[in-house]
Amino acid sequence: MHGPQRTRSALAIRLSALLALTWLLVGAPSGTAVADACVYAGIGPDGVEVAVAVGGIVSCGPAKPTPTPTPTPTCPPTPP
Repeated sequence: MHGPQRTRSALAIRLSALLALTWLLVGAPSGTAVADACVYAGIGPDGVEVAVAVGGIVSCGPAKPTPTPTPTPTCPPTPP
């Protein structure tokens, strides 16, 4: 009586299983995890609610108000 013949597909299946097991044990290739989404909410002028969601690598947060300009000093009047 003869045993079952080995085929090339059986070798390919075993090789694929070995590679998959190695990949699972070693870990899938991965880089550093980075959070690249941002969400914030706030109350704007006149009590209007503002909600913003941003995706991608950008700076996030409420916009900083523009600084008030400094008044230009007035020159003292020149004597006559």
